[in-house]
Amino acid sequence: EYRELPIYIILIYACLRGILNAVETPVRQAILPDLSDKISTVKAVSYHSFIINICRSIGPAIAGGIIAVLNVKYAFLAQTLVYIGAMLLCLPLHFKVASASDEEGAARFSATVVKDYFKTHGQGLHIFITSLLIMATGFSYT
Repeated sequence: EYRELPIYIILIYACLRGILNAVETPVRQAILPDLSDKISTVKAVSYHSFIINICRSIGPAIAGGIIAVLNVKYAFLAQTLVYIGAMLLCLPLHFKVASASDEEGAARFSATVVKDYFKTHGQGLHIFITSLLIMATGFSYT
């Protein structure tokens, strides 16, 4: 038995998922160095990249298996349950909060460093722009 799903439901889902991805990724990357005092930031980033790439390979296979054995709605249900589980696992995490003056100075410093880097490294600017375009168009399926 198939029922038609109104397009606005798909659009709302895509919008909410896009918002979640837009917020989650920078936050995850910003707090990554603070997650462990036992390993260096370089190792944490390396481990994180490894885990993300493994999950990008295994996740679609699991979803495909769920779709093949059960149905698409169960794949969406599994994804929802995993998002809720991930959110619950993040609740006990606590991080130091910088004061407003520290944040303002750090933000100004970061923007200055990035601007100076792009002024002296034209190729880096081109890679950055290309990456932005790829991310904006290549991942629109999500």
